[in-house]
Order: sequence, then structure tokens, then C-alpha cells
Amino acid sequence: IAVAGCVRDADGKPVGDAGVFALTLGEIGTNSERSRQSLDVDRCQQAVAAISAAQRIAIAGYGSSGWLAGLLHRALEPHCRHVHLLASLEGPGYGARVLSGLSRADLLIAIGFPRYSADTVFLARRAHETGIPLLALTDKRSSPLAPLASVTLYAASESTYFANSE
Repeated sequence: IAVAGCVRDADGKPVGDAGVFALTLGEIGTNSERSRQSLDVDRCQQAVAAISAAQRIAIAGYGSSGWLAGLLHRALEPHCRHVHLLASLEGPGYGARVLSGLSRADLLIAIGFPRYSADTVFLARRAHETGIPLLALTDKRSSPLAPLASVTLYAASESTYFANSE
């Protein structure tokens, strides 16, 4: 890791390569625990109900959230009939085309963490404006996705060393 020599602990001492791994894993554990503690039972039930009720599901996640969108797509595909991953080689234009074919009986799942992708926010805003239900997976209430969503689930993403923590 190129940054290992630059990373210092709270006392200002270099942490070394193993220290960077240890600190990063510690942050992941802290984020996971914060996310677990902040789970809202009602929101979780609403999210499951929205996914279960949707005729078609589209998943938007661009930038660093793209691989999270891919993981969710892979997890939902065996259980839901029509699941579309909007991040493709065609770029956000593909997402806009799929979104234009969705209705109020469908669901857009938008995944966005700092630095929030403008493409994800644009598609979420468009879904909101046209009445398509939106499930947002994001980090905090100040996320640009939160006010657009029918249901929002939050996951902590604090990171000292990276722009965000997936």
C-alpha cells in the first residue's frame, strides 16, 4: 500500500503496512456495528415489502457504489423476476432508458455514499418526480437520496483513509 508510510496513528507515529490493514479493518467493524445498532425495524420491513411487491426492480449505483449495486443485483436476481442493474458499459443513458419504462408498480433501489454520484442522484430524482417508489441505501439523512426515497436504509461509511467505506 503506497500510503502506508504516510499513515500515522493518534500519537503521530507511522503505522506501517500491517497497521493500515488493521486500522481499516477496525473502521469496517465500527461501521458495521454502528449500522447494526441503528437498524430501524419498521424501515427494514418497509424495504422488504417494497422489494416483494415490485413487479420490476432497477438498481442504480454508480461510481464507488457500482460494485455494491452489482452485489445486490446478484443477491436479488434468484428471488425476484425482473431485476435490472442500471450500471452498464453503456453508461447512465442505459439507466435512464430502463427508468423511463418503470411505473408505480415497480421499484428503483438507489445506492449512494459520499461522494454521491450525480448519475445516481439524477435517476433517483427522476423516479421521485414520476412516482416510482424509491428505496435508498445511503449513509445519513443529509444524503441527497434520503429526501427522495419512499424508504431509506442507512449504513455508516466513515473512513479515515478513503473517500468512503463500502
